[in-house]
Amino acid sequence: MAASEQLSSRRRVAAALRHERTDRVPLSMWGTPETVEKLRRHFGVESEAEVRDALGLDVVWVWADYAGPPRENLGEGTTASYWGFVTRRTRYDGGSYDEFCHHPLAGVESVQQVDDYAWPNPDDFDYAGLPTKITAAEKQGEKWIGVGESSIFERAWALVGFQDFLEGMLVRPEVTARVMERINGFYIEQTLRTLRACNGRADMVYIADDVGAQSGMLLPPKVWRETIKPLQRTLNEAVRSEFPDVVFHYHSCGSIVPIIDELIEIGVDILNPLQPKAAGMEAEVIAARWGERLCFCGGLDIQEILPRGSVEEVRQECARLIRTLGRGGGYILGPAHAVQVDVPIENVLAIVEAVQKTPPPG
Repeated sequence: MAASEQLSSRRRVAAALRHERTDRVPLSMWGTPETVEKLRRHFGVESEAEVRDALGLDVVWVWADYAGPPRENLGEGTTASYWGFVTRRTRYDGGSYDEFCHHPLAGVESVQQVDDYAWPNPDDFDYAGLPTKITAAEKQGEKWIGVGESSIFERAWALVGFQDFLEGMLVRPEVTARVMERINGFYIEQTLRTLRACNGRADMVYIADDVGAQSGMLLPPKVWRETIKPLQRTLNEAVRSEFPDVVFHYHSCGSIVPIIDELIEIGVDILNPLQPKAAGMEAEVIAARWGERLCFCGGLDIQEILPRGSVEEVRQECARLIRTLGRGGGYILGPAHAVQVDVPIENVLAIVEAVQKTPPPG
């Protein structure tokens, strides 16, 4: 690449994945609804897509809209998902989040009960609308397009309940295994239909499965290895058998050090969000151990630096991450999770400025 050449977002991310130097480090981030609204007002625009373009983000996510049977109306602030679990909007100073309040498979004791559950149907989604969404996302130029929403462990415990599911993995393993198998089967079919509908314009499949916490994994690595890894491999292989060039973007919060080698083994290309205050997930550590085999995405601390740091501290931390994780390519800069409502707008803009002004390392 010529030093003065400006790449499209799609070419920029593709080059980063090949561990090639780019015109600038690619940028990816998302925010809570309250954060997006603050940014919308700041930029004087009408939509979240316009906020994304104003920030110069390179990665765009599109999903097939649910178009199945109407879900039960549970009143303002309470939402039933198409999976059947229910969340309630819980407010705090300046923002809100969704708290689980109903797990439809709580107390499940047999494989038959699992199979008798009203599982979602991959037919119930508007795949035909995806090309229009991609076209709309690329009004300001070609983007790196991510699709999909698969999750095994997270979706399973949302259906059963967190404590009950972890206990079930030990005392009723055949039941929890069946729950995860049914979930994975749905996501394989939904992901394949999504990719087919995108007609070659989907670059990346999103996998979100939080199995890490601040000090270590939420479940023993051995349990993950025996129960979740084979299912994740099955999904990845099913997708790659039809779409060999698709990229897998794996998101897990927290510390997942014991399984990173195995994620690479089953085909993961991009690791996100690199929570820097979780044990063993520091930029220098992961760059040294996996920098030649993975593309990293994220890494910018949202616990201290973004909400409480000065503009200059945010700029300096972004520059440090670019130098550390971006050496030799292979890095997409971004916060280590959604930008929260307590983050000053000036600090969000400092991320953009740092990307524009920090040359990618050779």
